Amino acid sequence: MTVPNSASKLGRLLEQNRFEGYLGKGSFDYFDHFCRLDEYLNSEVHPQVATGVAIKDNIWLNDHGAGHISTVIRRAGDLVFKPDDTCSLTGYEAFLLLTAIHLHDVGNFGGREEHEQRIKAVMNTLAERGLLSDETLERRMIHDIARVHGGQIGGNRDTISQLAYDRSTQPPRIFLLASLLRFADELADDCTRTSRFFQSVDTGLYEGSEVFHKYSDRLRRVIVKPDNATIRLEFELEPDVVTRKYRKLGSEVFLFDEILDRSLKLHKEHIYCSRFWTPWVHFDVVQVSISVFTDDYMTQGWAKTFEMRQQGYPRAPADIREIVPALKNLSGASLQDRFRSKVVGARKRGRKDRHRGRQKRG
Repeated sequence: MTVPNSASKLGRLLEQNRFEGYLGKGSFDYFDHFCRLDEYLNSEVHPQVATGVAIKDNIWLNDHGAGHISTVIRRAGDLVFKPDDTCSLTGYEAFLLLTAIHLHDVGNFGGREEHEQRIKAVMNTLAERGLLSDETLERRMIHDIARVHGGQIGGNRDTISQLAYDRSTQPPRIFLLASLLRFADELADDCTRTSRFFQSVDTGLYEGSEVFHKYSDRLRRVIVKPDNATIRLEFELEPDVVTRKYRKLGSEVFLFDEILDRSLKLHKEHIYCSRFWTPWVHFDVVQVSISVFTDDYMTQGWAKTFEMRQQGYPRAPADIREIVPALKNLSGASLQDRFRSKVVGARKRGRKDRHRGRQKRG
């Protein structure tokens, strides 16, 4: 039985501020509204998402259902709550974030490709059932927070910056909420997201996704520590796991190499999302621990721990126009061409004025 997400840190924050609205709905119970949505999605929608992907893309992904949603909600709470259990989010922001987390993967029912763009169809159906507000602005904010958790918009992976909201420090802070969802989703790929039993049964389900399930299976702990601004991932392997290759989208890879690739992706997502966290959320470093055990994981042998943080002098393109499109085709020479006639005209007028002045004095 799925535990209601109302019991999470974010759920409790919403419960304590259940009537705190943004659109003048002071008597509206947002906590009760979320509880009904939570129950419906967990029972009627999330269990069907993985099946939809399998049918459409012929691949069995790791969990995209209710369990994954609960993990993302828990990670988001870990990121935003301080060691003293305080949180900079308002109750209404908690409602927006919780609802967006619930919806961020529902578009997978039609396949992975551009699944972020299919969220709107699910939201429309939920609204028809009275499970989402009829407030257009509220639904748009939830949709936008959910849809920028990955993918691209117009070929650009910087999806959050393209949201059409002010980067205000006043609630609701859409950029903050979107970045929390995005990074919490990155941290939610642990051992709760796969079935060891089905991995052991050779059904052919994992033909293209075997390494994704093994990655989740061996990511045993994700520890978010706001007291020292550290996020730690702990992997536990054994020699048999280390020495074989796993299937991945038509190729085969070692799990160790997959861990390194995913760690680099996590580092880039950390740098990216941190841009929208300041000054409310702060983490300096991501630690990754990889241990190889023997004797059925009873004896630790080889181990490697590394850290990733922003360091060194910032890398930038040689030309500022590559990062500031508004400066395209602008240069000192182009400005010279643009203003030369005005300068020449001003000089001519100046000479005429001086000439007339001398004539008057003469």
